[in-house]
Amino acid sequence: MAINYIEVGPAYGRDYKTGAAALADWAANKDFTVYEGAPYGVKTNKSDCDNMKIEKVIIRYNRNTDLIVAS
Repeated sequence: MAINYIEVGPAYGRDYKTGAAALADWAANKDFTVYEGAPYGVKTNKSDCDNMKIEKVIIRYNRNTDLIVAS
């Protein structure tokens, strides 16, 4: 079964006040925690998602209350 989207949030206690900050760390290939679309709690990053050909990445930020689409 192919995963066509994934929802992630900051890993290792990080948080982002803005979507731009979250996207910058995503582009920098930092780790994020999977919330939906794959096993919960697994760490992933942009390279992993590119390799798995995931079509859409949704990033949670601002204490996990806001969302932004990375790809």
